[in-house]
Amino acid sequence: MVYTSPNMSFIPEPHHNNEELRARADGRFGTADCFQWPQVYCKEYEYAVCIPRQEHHPHPDPLTWAWYTPSLEDFEVLQTAAFAVGKLKEEKAVGVASLYLIISNRYAAWKKNRGGKKDIAAKMLLSLQHTVTLLLQHPLTFRNVIVFVAEAQHVFLDIHAFLDFVEVILPCLAFPSASHPVRSDWMGAFTQDMAICDELFCAGIPMWLIRLNLTITEQTVIEKPVTFSFPDNIVRAMYSERSKSVAPFPLLCRGRGGFSRHIHSR
Repeated sequence: MVYTSPNMSFIPEPHHNNEELRARADGRFGTADCFQWPQVYCKEYEYAVCIPRQEHHPHPDPLTWAWYTPSLEDFEVLQTAAFAVGKLKEEKAVGVASLYLIISNRYAAWKKNRGGKKDIAAKMLLSLQHTVTLLLQHPLTFRNVIVFVAEAQHVFLDIHAFLDFVEVILPCLAFPSASHPVRSDWMGAFTQDMAICDELFCAGIPMWLIRLNLTITEQTVIEKPVTFSFPDNIVRAMYSERSKSVAPFPLLCRGRGGFSRHIHSR
């Protein structure tokens, strides 16, 4: 049973059981993807609760590129190549590359006050730069273009979430007696730990508490039942190409939500 605060009517369908983590047709990981759908809270990746939600960044918001999916019409095959390799059309490649400029500028502004201290975002930024360079300069198969675009988007969203967490949430957690408005534009998370749920919810994070039915007693006050929201916009189909079947992307792991799923999705 999943509970939310009375002032939150959105309850996402939980996907925390044993599931395969395998890239789908769009290069992302379906409902097991922390960059698309709320997952089980993980202390090692606690900042993932601040991943932005797609519906809050429609075109022409620059962050729209963080959810762009390449189509065959966006792919230009090199005529001189012996194999079907090519590149994204310039407009699309530049759009994806703009994510690096956005987040590198934000990271540089934040780092000025760090006094040279090391952080995980620096390595993630280098990874994003490398992936963007591949998309801009190296011929790839369309299958690999899909994967590299999704990888660039994941790293961008990871850094964006990390900076939001350290800049916004950590200061809120420093004053636990104060309650902050919940940010619906953040991904949030599921948890079975009531203390974690209360702490992050008061800091402004959308949180959903999973409880066993047997913990509900006659004294429990239920404001109103709310139906699960299902991720209909998330791609679940495996990758394939026109006129031929292509083996799905490799299986990365299988298991419950949490640390293992988080680390493999990155």
